[in-house]
Amino acid sequence: MTRQAQTLLRDVGVDLRSMTTTHQKRTPWALLAVAHLKPGDPWSAARSWLEDGETKPISQRQIQIFWNQNYGTNYADSSYDDVKRKNLIHLEAAGLVQAGAGNQDAPINDPTRGHALTLEGLALVRAYASPRWNEALAEFRAAVPDLA
Repeated sequence: MTRQAQTLLRDVGVDLRSMTTTHQKRTPWALLAVAHLKPGDPWSAARSWLEDGETKPISQRQIQIFWNQNYGTNYADSSYDDVKRKNLIHLEAAGLVQAGAGNQDAPINDPTRGHALTLEGLALVRAYASPRWNEALAEFRAAVPDLA
């Protein structure tokens, strides 16, 4: 699932090659965590608070816990700041993830802010690896400004 997420991000225009090897994995994992997708889940199972109001936005710390529980990592709780600065920032710039989805007015380090897939990002992620992928990618690119 990590390699597929890397391909999805490259197709959107996220320059993974400019990242360290570690962040070439962590950035796709951040996408998968925000989408609430575990290994083996279908892409169509992606969820977002912005759509259903029930799927809880995920904090930086919760993203690391998600990785540790589902992707075989063992990141220390104290390194959660890197998730925002080195991983989520790329997903936000690409229009895939909205920061502060849970509480826009909270301070930036407040865990109630959380992160969620944008509605455009949700539609794109759900379409990945489906016959609708090329159409969904074109719709995403039309709706979201280019990263270039």
